[in-house]
Amino acid sequence: MSLVECVKRWRLQLIVILFIISSTCAEEYRILTTWDNRTIDHLDRPVVIRLERHDESAFKISVDAPFFNDPPNPNGTVGEPFFSLWDYEVVEVFFLNDKNQYVEIELCPWGQHIVLLLDGQRNTIRHSLFIEFTATRNDTHWQGVALIPVHFLPPNVGKMNAYAIHGSDPKRVYESLYPVAFNSTAAADFHNLAAFKPFNASIIVENAIDAYSDVWVDSFTGIRRLEIKHTWNGTLLDPQDAVELQLETKSGYGLFIKINAPRYGDALPPSPSGWPFDGLSSYEVVHLFLLGENDTKTLELQFGPTGHYAVIFWTNRTKLGDLQREITYKTNGFNSVFWEGEAFIPLAYLPARVYKCNAHSAHGPQGNQRQINSLYPAKSNEVRPDFQNYGNYKAIDMTMIYPGNDDVTCSDVWADNVDCRPKPPPASAAGHAPIGHYALLSLTAFISTFIMVA
Repeated sequence: MSLVECVKRWRLQLIVILFIISSTCAEEYRILTTWDNRTIDHLDRPVVIRLERHDESAFKISVDAPFFNDPPNPNGTVGEPFFSLWDYEVVEVFFLNDKNQYVEIELCPWGQHIVLLLDGQRNTIRHSLFIEFTATRNDTHWQGVALIPVHFLPPNVGKMNAYAIHGSDPKRVYESLYPVAFNSTAAADFHNLAAFKPFNASIIVENAIDAYSDVWVDSFTGIRRLEIKHTWNGTLLDPQDAVELQLETKSGYGLFIKINAPRYGDALPPSPSGWPFDGLSSYEVVHLFLLGENDTKTLELQFGPTGHYAVIFWTNRTKLGDLQREITYKTNGFNSVFWEGEAFIPLAYLPARVYKCNAHSAHGPQGNQRQINSLYPAKSNEVRPDFQNYGNYKAIDMTMIYPGNDDVTCSDVWADNVDCRPKPPPASAAGHAPIGHYALLSLTAFISTFIMVA
């Protein structure tokens, strides 16, 4: 046998080996039935889902599907989570463990997605997690590729199901990889866990998952972590320059925020520590912005390393009220390389239905030498930092840690600044005015001092 023939044979054998390896690390699934086990009406072009490992930290979901363009584009930001995506044209993949804990991944032909964690049937404990997802489409067909972090999976994951939805009521179509038995009186239920079937988890994970990831632990305990690790225009910071924020609620009294940040030794504001300070944004500071639904109302919180703070209410770009709204805030940043702060924010300060946020840190002299960093950096076409560019804000699932977040009405605090709810009733016939929110907030702040110590 000549050398050329040997090389050709070797190359062919290598191709076969690589094909075998790739086949054992990937699996394709075709959705051929409706949710109630009837054959779909487009068998010649079914939804095809491919699962495979990407690397040690993520797995890949590829979708190849017919494009119905019904319902139309949800008009959410491409590549970002979109709540209620299940009301649109979508492909969904669920991964379940032996304790009825599961992750739900929804992908849309228009480029939006949503990822939910559930602890028990229909019991959502987290939503709007971020993934990498891209989608392309033409008039009849769409394809999507999503990279899913392995730590979104619950421990001992071993079952799955997949679904596809399109059409508008009353002609909404629900398709299922593993359907339930036909029953004309039932309704489609994608959370019927009895319909899920075993799959080989090694297709998507290299090592078995036998413990809850930090994402799952934080979801159980109602904690949300944010990390400022880029400059405002997207350059990755050195690890020692990153700022960490932790949000949680305790006993329904308020929002607790913990800050862990580097200390740069900038000059201190000329006012006593522990009080609101107008102009804190010109000093060493961490900002947190919480944006309400409809992109109109924003709560801005500013935290300094030595106990100074500011609370600002915004409607669009108009500042409302004053800066004298009090919070409970303490730090240890007077003589340290890193500083920690803890703040208690009365829930009444939050705008109705917080659904997006951004955060920033800043230090150094004003002007071009000032260092400004961002949780979600500006887009490439922006030439200067703009903290109130809502296009740079991203989803946060506040409702999972504060159920009252779903109340569409403003709190009394906001109603003092904006006419967003009816005025309170007059004093009673006995001449007693109703208790003001300031008294309630004072009481809540007093209670919070004990909770923060705990």
